[in-house]
Amino acid sequence: MAEKNIGSVVVMDGNRFLGIITERDYSRKVVLNNKHSDNTLVEEIMSKDLPAVKSSDSIEHCMETMSRLNIRYMPVMEHETLTGIISMSDVVKETILSQKETINHLQSYIQQ
Repeated sequence: MAEKNIGSVVVMDGNRFLGIITERDYSRKVVLNNKHSDNTLVEEIMSKDLPAVKSSDSIEHCMETMSRLNIRYMPVMEHETLTGIISMSDVVKETILSQKETINHLQSYIQQ
C-alpha cells in the first residue's frame, strides 16, 4: 500500500471477493496490538462481511451506509462480481462536486 500510495487492498479468492485490508486495519489490529507483520495473516485483520452496493446506487445511499456503519470502503458488486471499490473519499468528492454544480446553477438563475 505504501509503495502504491493507496489506503486499501482488495482480498480475493480467485474471482470471489473476501474483503478489504486497509491501513486502518493494519494500524489498529497489528501495530496497536503489538503483533508483527511477518506472522499475522491478512485474514486475521481484513475487513470482511462489508455491505455491498451496486453501481446504480446513489451517492447519498453510500454516504448513509458508510456513516451508519462507520466504514470507509464498500465493494461495488454486480451479479456477485466485484466491479470496484467506493471510498468515503470518493463519496465526499462527489458530494462537493454536486454541491458546486448546484451553487453554479443557482448563481446563473439569480443573475438572469
